[in-house]
Amino acid sequence: MGPTLIKKLMKELQSSIGFYEVQTGQSVGLLHTMLLPPKLAWLNTALANGLGIGSLEMDFASWLGSRNITLAENVQSSIDVRWFGLCSLMINHNAETPETDAVAQKED
Repeated sequence: MGPTLIKKLMKELQSSIGFYEVQTGQSVGLLHTMLLPPKLAWLNTALANGLGIGSLEMDFASWLGSRNITLAENVQSSIDVRWFGLCSLMINHNAETPETDAVAQKED
């Protein structure tokens, strides 16, 4: 039922992704939807499946650990994908030798 509900949104996303890929020469391989309330979590899966791309899965502990950022244990248990924007602000994106990130894992 998900694809039926978001049919018009899918057409717009496909058009935007196609335009982006033509303009940049880069392909879109993963989808990440931010700030969705828990009751709309199905939307990310429906969009990814409809677009034929993977969904971005985050392992915050590993990702932040690779950037020498540690969180208290009680905070680690409450982190989910909605925190991606805030967590990315804590990272030095201009580091000369950044360690490899294991942020994106495609769902098989």
